[in-house]
Amino acid sequence: MKLRRTPVIIATALAAAGAITAGISDILVTGTAQQRIAHAVRHKLHPSGAVTVRLTDALAGLDTLTGTFGTVRVTADGIQHAGLRLSNIVATLHGVTTHGSTTGGSASATVPYTALSRHLDAAAALMTMGTDGTDLTLTTTAGSSGLPLTVTARITTTAHSITLTPTTVSFLGRALPVSAVADTPGGAGLASGLTPHTVALAGLPAGARLTSARPDHTGVALQLTIPATSKLVALPGGPGDAGCTATAQA
Repeated sequence: MKLRRTPVIIATALAAAGAITAGISDILVTGTAQQRIAHAVRHKLHPSGAVTVRLTDALAGLDTLTGTFGTVRVTADGIQHAGLRLSNIVATLHGVTTHGSTTGGSASATVPYTALSRHLDAAAALMTMGTDGTDLTLTTTAGSSGLPLTVTARITTTAHSITLTPTTVSFLGRALPVSAVADTPGGAGLASGLTPHTVALAGLPAGARLTSARPDHTGVALQLTIPATSKLVALPGGPGDAGCTATAQA
């Protein structure tokens, strides 16, 4: 009886060993792929903060041996992009291959208020930015009175820009539409600066398009969509690096 069971026991042990080996191989290959992608992100975008990479598909590491990373999630911080500083970047790309193609994905990032203020006129740049929960607010003091004055602005987007349009001015508990500010005593000068201002997001990578923007407590949060593409330029160094570029450009 014991002799009959021996082949079964051996087969079970071999199967278990094979499963463990496959798991270890997957972990090792996944770790290497993630390191290469992180290196590509740092090489391409030069973030000032940390970069993390995660291959989220099951057995993603072993899949790289057949030419695909699957779904890749990248986070980074402190990137200067087209003259605009971005923080809290999170990109998710699907169907990323070691040849540099992807079936598309999405990304989010934040433009900190300090970075956004550098792209506004001198008067607006001196205001304190924030949000009322829906719109952007810019707070300053009114003339020599030292009393707070708040301008509320609506944020609208195109595929490659955000526009800040002042809508109301609040002072001493009274809110006036921007169109009425010029008719108030001493309001002509203030009204002249309450015009829409557009901040371009030129040259978004990999054909990315802005879909929405909203203010939060740290800055303006952007949502982007990334289309499928097979034309990303590979970094030198091997097939793993080619896939890295797809993620790096997100």
